Amino acid sequence: MNFSRSFEAAKTGYAVVAVLLAALPSVAQNLALNPGFESGTTSWFSTGPATLTSPTAQSHSGSRSGVLVNRTDAWNGIHQSVLGVLQPTNTYKISAWVRLVGGGNQPVLLTMQKTDGGGTTYTTVASGTATATNWTQLNGGYTLNISGTLTSLSLHMEGPRAGVSFYADDFLVENNDWKTLVNARIEQVRKRNVQLLIVDAAGNPVPGGTRPLLHNPAARRRASRFNSNSQVMRGAPLRSNLPPT
Repeated sequence: MNFSRSFEAAKTGYAVVAVLLAALPSVAQNLALNPGFESGTTSWFSTGPATLTSPTAQSHSGSRSGVLVNRTDAWNGIHQSVLGVLQPTNTYKISAWVRLVGGGNQPVLLTMQKTDGGGTTYTTVASGTATATNWTQLNGGYTLNISGTLTSLSLHMEGPRAGVSFYADDFLVENNDWKTLVNARIEQVRKRNVQLLIVDAAGNPVPGGTRPLLHNPAARRRASRFNSNSQVMRGAPLRSNLPPT
């Protein structure tokens, strides 16, 4: 839409403002299942002899978190399979929140375990120091590269020494491929319904001066128009029939 300097409504003391009816929702989505443990331990598993539960005693958000107890080694943690969720060559933003049940500060890791034609590998996605007094966020990224056939892929939280229990909450696994996100947002904007709001020089809405501009693919081959004291034509200045002040 071209708001030309020859916009005649300016001569009358009126202005036209194009506003989106609602803010565009975020295109990227959280690919982690049950990320805040609000559905108990569904989709989550413990490694080693440790025990995973989902109490309401502590949470970063919502009413629950996951808590892992009876850990006998540093690699005892919690994990979720992301096999078939993460796509080859794509880059993902990954984060989670952690808090110790008690004791002194401890290192905590987010690790991606992958098994493909090259064997089993463990890649550190993010790391940080957890405490028993506050929640700590672990932030990182991961790009999935495969050799041969991918047979296993899972995200782990682990790291504190044996015997240290910890809470986990609010996992995020999000596609961070900027080309995919930009194309999706462009498509959203292209299909979004927009409204024109006509206001006077003082910024007050003119009665009857609000009209929708609806997305209409069938109308792409002809000019888009609306009429009610004003008219918009694609590729031409806006002309207003509003009376002068």
